[in-house]
Amino acid sequence: MAGPQGFEGFRQCLLRRAREAVLSRNPRYVQALAEMAQNGTDLDEMPERLRPLLRGNELREWRPLLETAERCRDCAQGARAAIRLFHAMPSDEYLEACGLTPGGWTHYHFSSWSIQMHALLERVEQLVKQTCRRFLQRRDSSWQVTQDSLLTKVSEMRQALGGTRSQPGMRVRHAHGLGYFDAIEDEKLWEFHVVAYPDVDLVASRDAQAVQFRERWGKRIVIMTANALREIDAAFDRLTTELGWQPLPSQTRP
Repeated sequence: MAGPQGFEGFRQCLLRRAREAVLSRNPRYVQALAEMAQNGTDLDEMPERLRPLLRGNELREWRPLLETAERCRDCAQGARAAIRLFHAMPSDEYLEACGLTPGGWTHYHFSSWSIQMHALLERVEQLVKQTCRRFLQRRDSSWQVTQDSLLTKVSEMRQALGGTRSQPGMRVRHAHGLGYFDAIEDEKLWEFHVVAYPDVDLVASRDAQAVQFRERWGKRIVIMTANALREIDAAFDRLTTELGWQPLPSQTRP
């Protein structure tokens, strides 16, 4: 029998157990749904016709977990899309038609990746905590220790990505123009700028610098994303094992 299979294996466990909850609490709903499917009822009509059969408690403890899990998948897919778009530099003609520069394209999609990755790690942390409180707290007095150990790598990655102004991570550095505006502050160039070159477009200059760093940062976001997804899968493998859940075989990654 297959063992834990990362985030997707954990998600499949949630779906299966949520389905079992609906079946046990409202078999009439499940039976009606099965009959409609067998009779070829239009899929768009089924939810409206089935809604009166719901009592509202079928998924009371599962709904928050299901929603957070789907948000995790959404952010992971968004991060992958941002990487593809970061590397897919359009033609000069396309950029000109859109009113963009290569630096503007680079900056925007790096920003998209940063936002999606930060949201992904935040939601992974939320999902682990929700699950531990829901299932481990009732049976293990040291559940918080387990929870913290599951989130060690995730917390480290959040720090590396987010950081603070005093200890900038990738997201903070990006918010400050990959260090461009920080450099103006550190080198005491604001006075020089406002007195000698007030008409210089600092954002355009920042975007031009982004092009110079494009290859380096492109490689880094690929590596960071791969590492993050691997650590996330490892965390959910451990969580699934702690819960004693057994995913179905042959699950695929979202």
